[in-house]
Amino acid sequence: MCNKSRLLYNRANYLIRQRYFEDQFVILTFEINKQMKTEDVFMVLPAKTSQHTN
Repeated sequence: MCNKSRLLYNRANYLIRQRYFEDQFVILTFEINKQMKTEDVFMVLPAKTSQHTN
């Protein structure tokens, strides 16, 4: 579970950084949560764990 949590964190961090480099805009928490819900790692983790990782 730790490995999957780490992968989820790294993926969210990547998306946040890419958005910042493109638009000079920091993505909001609810936007990143909406994007991450389609990720495989997000779906594999228990709901409480995956929601608190972001």
